[in-house]
Amino acid sequence: IIGATHPMVMFGIRCSTGAWVTAFFLSGVLCIPSGIYNQLGNVDNAVSAMKLGAIGSTVVIVSALVFSFSCLPWYMNKYEDAIFDRYETEIMEWKDAHPDEELAKLVK
Repeated sequence: IIGATHPMVMFGIRCSTGAWVTAFFLSGVLCIPSGIYNQLGNVDNAVSAMKLGAIGSTVVIVSALVFSFSCLPWYMNKYEDAIFDRYETEIMEWKDAHPDEELAKLVK
């Protein structure tokens, strides 16, 4: 559990969480028109808007999956040194606070 507080781990968590919050927000926004049409009594437009909202939501959710499980790990692996440089002071403070953790032993 302490390893989850490592600054590089927290960076990945923040990026992934941000992607999912954005995906769920966009999915909700895509479904608003069908609710408006339904409330106005225009059932034909509501059904077609519902279908478009479902397709759009599926695209958004799949995009978030690809980002979280493919793009983000690739980015963190490729730019590990740049991320480390950005959070170097926090990582060193974390290492000093938790010297027995496995992630602390990875830092030179």
